[in-house]
Order: sequence, then C-alpha cells, then structure tokens
Amino acid sequence: MKLILEEKEYDYPDYRFKGYTKREIDDAKYLSKIHAREAEKNNIQIEERDITLEEIKDALKAGHILLLRVNAGIFRDAKSTSKYLVFYKMPSEHNFTILDPGKGILDVTEQMLEESLETLHTKKKRDHRVIIFE
Repeated sequence: MKLILEEKEYDYPDYRFKGYTKREIDDAKYLSKIHAREAEKNNIQIEERDITLEEIKDALKAGHILLLRVNAGIFRDAKSTSKYLVFYKMPSEHNFTILDPGKGILDVTEQMLEESLETLHTKKKRDHRVIIFE
C-alpha cells in the first residue's frame, strides 16, 4: 500500500460550515499526526507530491485499486461533496469504473474525472489524496 498526499498537514477549510468546532478540527490535526507516525512505524509508504491524471490511469492499467478523494457531486449529479471513492478499472482508454457507496458501480468519463479533481480543489478547497493498493 502506498499513500500519496499533496499535503501531509491536515486541513479542513470549510469546517465552520459543517458544524464542527475549532477544537474538533485541532483534535483531528493532532490525531492525524499520530496516525502518520503509526503508518511510518508499519512501513506504509507516504509520499507528498502532486497527483496526476496520468498516474491514476497508469495505476489502474497496472491492475491496482485506488481509493481516491474526489468531488463526488460530479458523478452523482449533486452539489459538490468531498468523498473517497474506489476506482478499480479502466474499461477503455478514457473511461473509469468506480464504486460509489451512494450510487453503486458507475462508469465515468475521463472528462468527468478531470472535472471532479479540479473542482475538489477549486470548490471544496481540498487537496488530492490517493491510496494505491498494490
């Protein structure tokens, strides 16, 4: 397993709009550091760098399963929402098959995935994160 994060530091920019207190967010930041140390102790590889669409495609073509943070609203025809979804195959060069707990198994286009990744950053102010199961 490999974790790829664009930023290791925990950040939840819109917490005030979700009913969380500053203390709850500070507690989450503290716990994320504990989890990071535990992962390191268990030899789980953590990389801090940009995540690209090409890397996602390459990992899927290699047969890996991905847990990827995206704006799931794009796939659900709903408002923007930051969720982790399972990406597990590419049935064609420009399509992806995902498992969305809210909608089931979906086939999405490369354009939808690009929009989902872009709006995760621009609308939700969240960084991209992925777990690659090798």
